[in-house]
Amino acid sequence: MQREGLCVHYLAPSTVGPFGLVNAVARKVGLSPSRSRAETAMLIGEHLIANERRHIVVIDEAHQLPDATLEDVRLLTIADFDRKSPFILLLAGQLALDERLAEPTHHALDRRIVTIARLLPLSPDEAREYVAARVRGAGVSKGQLVFEDAAVDAVAEATGGIPGRVNTLATGALIVAAARKRKLVSAQDVHAARLENPEEILPLRRCHVRRGAVAIRTAGG
Repeated sequence: MQREGLCVHYLAPSTVGPFGLVNAVARKVGLSPSRSRAETAMLIGEHLIANERRHIVVIDEAHQLPDATLEDVRLLTIADFDRKSPFILLLAGQLALDERLAEPTHHALDRRIVTIARLLPLSPDEAREYVAARVRGAGVSKGQLVFEDAAVDAVAEATGGIPGRVNTLATGALIVAAARKRKLVSAQDVHAARLENPEEILPLRRCHVRRGAVAIRTAGG
């Protein structure tokens, strides 16, 4: 993304810190926070709109943000600029984010979101490609088998194609296979992993995009 002139700033509830989201974003973009959050938010917009690069602020697990932090999100999107939006703000979270933004306290922020994108589950073929890509990313040579075909099919079926579910169940199946001293993960290993950790199979999420900011709401992990 940097080669395309994009600069991405990632934040999550655990990284915002005690001084609030607006101040955290200010420090991410190289500014010293002002005395008020509203003034700091305005300074951020002015600073980024004057920057040649396109900035994207990603706030993950947004459904976990406290009310005060969601108010900070509103402050970051409140200013109107004639030429262009100073940055894209992307909120990623589970379905609970819908419920949070539907609360009267957050109606002003909810109205700032003008585009909604929903992430669909992976198809069985996409799930197989996804597992293969994750395995290669872990350092396994291309063509080296780690999961039997039946095991990958079992993962795809049990998880409904949700990437977070796929990650959790595939990892559990790897652990089961290792404990059984198996070099290949089988469908039986997947079934055992699913029985051991049924609470780890998480619900579906959505993704939403908004003006001046981008908001994502997804399905469990």
